[in-house]
Amino acid sequence: MTTLPLPDMSDPLASPHWQALSQGRIAMQRCGACGHVRWPAALSCPECLTEGGEWNTLSGRGTIWGYAVYETPLHPEFAGLCPYAVALVHLEEGPMIHGRMLDPPEELDCGLPVVAVFEQLADGIGIARFRLEQSRGS
Repeated sequence: MTTLPLPDMSDPLASPHWQALSQGRIAMQRCGACGHVRWPAALSCPECLTEGGEWNTLSGRGTIWGYAVYETPLHPEFAGLCPYAVALVHLEEGPMIHGRMLDPPEELDCGLPVVAVFEQLADGIGIARFRLEQSRGS
């Protein structure tokens, strides 16, 4: 079991996203009126202001928009991972999401294609990590 802070699975607005991650997929809201895919979850679309939205599974593919390399851990449990990188990933479907990269920081660059991989943090709680597309399966 992890000692990292865990997401609030009881949050009625974001819980479908966290539940999807625990099932090995990324899900975000899509506006039924204009089709805008959004994260974080919201009661209405930020593009057209239509209330509601359907939860859709996304591809898990995107590109690195930016990243930071951590030489000093932000949480004691990350100490053994240093240095590690956290990227802001621009998903194919439009939204951006951040996650820890599994590749060495020296292999990363903005614009490189990535794919989500999923890790179980605790019973029923998963998280997305990212790996460079060409290293998938290695």
